[in-house]
Amino acid sequence: MYAQPFPERTDRIMLDSNLGPSGYDRTAIRLLGRGQTVAQSTFSMVTAER
Repeated sequence: MYAQPFPERTDRIMLDSNLGPSGYDRTAIRLLGRGQTVAQSTFSMVTAER
């Protein structure tokens, strides 16, 4: 991680993603697709209300 060797250059960090022990595998891709579907439908509902 970047913050450990360079703590003076780091103020805040953001965890972009968290993968399981097998990394970016079929399960990760499936869950990513599920999350995208939920996010897209939520975005559509919010924009339709406006």
